[in-house]
Amino acid sequence: MDNTTKGCNKEGTRADETRTDDEVFNDVPDYRRLKAEDVKAMTFKTVEDAERFYSAYSLALVFGFRKDTKGEAEGTIRRRQWLCNKQGTRAKKWFVLDGRGRTPRKITRVNCKAKFRVNYNELVEAYMVKAFVPEHSHELATGNQTAFIHSHRNVGKSDLARANTMSKVSIRPCHAYEYMVEQAGGYKTVGFTEKDLYNKLDQQRRTTSFESDSEGALAYMNALAAQDPYFYCRFNVDIEDRLANMFWRDGHAFVDFMCYGDVLIFDSTYKTNVYKKPLVLFVGSNNHRGSILFGAALLVDETVETYTWLLRSFLDAMNGKMPIAVLTDGDEAMRSAIEDVMPQAKHRLCAWHLSRNSNTNLKCDEKLKAFNRCMRKFQTVEQFEVMWHDMVEKFDLHNSFWINMMYEKRDKWAQAFFRNHFMAGMRSTQRCEGMNRFMKDSIGSGMKLVEVVPRMDRALMRLRNNQVRDDFNTMNSTPVLETHLKDLENHAASIYTYDVFKWVRKEIRKESQATLRQGPEYFEDWHRVYTMSAYKRPDFEHKVVYYHGKNTESAADPIM
Repeated sequence: MDNTTKGCNKEGTRADETRTDDEVFNDVPDYRRLKAEDVKAMTFKTVEDAERFYSAYSLALVFGFRKDTKGEAEGTIRRRQWLCNKQGTRAKKWFVLDGRGRTPRKITRVNCKAKFRVNYNELVEAYMVKAFVPEHSHELATGNQTAFIHSHRNVGKSDLARANTMSKVSIRPCHAYEYMVEQAGGYKTVGFTEKDLYNKLDQQRRTTSFESDSEGALAYMNALAAQDPYFYCRFNVDIEDRLANMFWRDGHAFVDFMCYGDVLIFDSTYKTNVYKKPLVLFVGSNNHRGSILFGAALLVDETVETYTWLLRSFLDAMNGKMPIAVLTDGDEAMRSAIEDVMPQAKHRLCAWHLSRNSNTNLKCDEKLKAFNRCMRKFQTVEQFEVMWHDMVEKFDLHNSFWINMMYEKRDKWAQAFFRNHFMAGMRSTQRCEGMNRFMKDSIGSGMKLVEVVPRMDRALMRLRNNQVRDDFNTMNSTPVLETHLKDLENHAASIYTYDVFKWVRKEIRKESQATLRQGPEYFEDWHRVYTMSAYKRPDFEHKVVYYHGKNTESAADPIM
């Protein structure tokens, strides 16, 4: 029977050669029972072995330590010393406030004398313990406070890799830390604090192999271009040769714009990068009524010149294809740039922003209701003019600066002026606002450009996966017919995606609320005109024109 005990002998070497140094030191029965004579008799092959021993010793007794001076000659460390982290005292000069605004940090050092020092002995070719003081002049920490001792906290490579992987899927470091705590079995055993993880990630973020952040971002763009032959990126620099504006889109976005680029929404958002550059997203709607991204840009400012450069870059990236309509939030710089670069596009102002502005300027509920009727009601231009002048007379708004200004812009916001313009069912930039929020789940104000661009690429991948899911669901399902016009509803279900079909079915249901007032009237080119009105609302009249055997290029957008 073998009675050999597996443990650490007095020389500090391994008794079992198959075990690691950490296992050896952790196998010591009780560090608290070690006497100074026992420790002074130890030898260590390397400085690292000595440090591991003192780290295990301090962990068992629950105190922190730090490295002190070392002596080195001819490339060999001759002397190394470790001290209690409460050794020394704060210099007197730091107690003099001299009008400093910040409160001095709390005192943590109490001149503790505990230490551990090894010297190299050439005769035995090992490090021998030269000094060991186990006594401390302060109260030691308790076992459940180990996680807060700095020398026993460390974010390992595997922990950092796990946090980086989680951040790519928009999991914040605080949530990643809680996951690691759960995996480790508690805060005491995880080995570091949440602040340590944030510091490690920040340190990693500051360490870059590129000469500048912009160089790293452009290098990533070049990598995308190498993989995607239809990738497009354009940028310019300022007078100091620093990156000013940058626009990019990939080949998938180009195809999307060719298919669904009739209506374009673009808006800027902030707090997306450390340089506070505005992020502009070009957004549209696909055949599932889902949001799609046509391109993105980081700008140096929001002037007319910058937006003009951006829109020209966008058109160049899309082979000159001009959108039919453009939706914005009313920014004057955007408006001027659109008029200059896209004069043929119908410019519409966001209804949501207008409603918010009307709340600020009109305040009265009755006035707000009247203004919203003028803005949203599906009517002719003549009917709008009558309704508008009635509102001005009723509430005596003749001298209202805001009302007069909005009347001058009426062709950019009133529904009556968009009857014959295709808008894809959109009248606000909320789709773009939603895209901004979607992107901000992945990017933040503390990020560099070299981080922002890949994060956006990852978020875009998730967005496009939703479109693939919608395609699959449409191909593998058939809606249940519900209206009284079964043939018409069935035909709509066979040619539209499910989300668009629900939109069309809503219009089919409205047919039951329509009344034929007059018609048909026949004309020489064989088109017919029917006069319709809403049920029990004869004043709400519509003209419906039917062209036999003719395909029109655009619809009147009756859904709006």
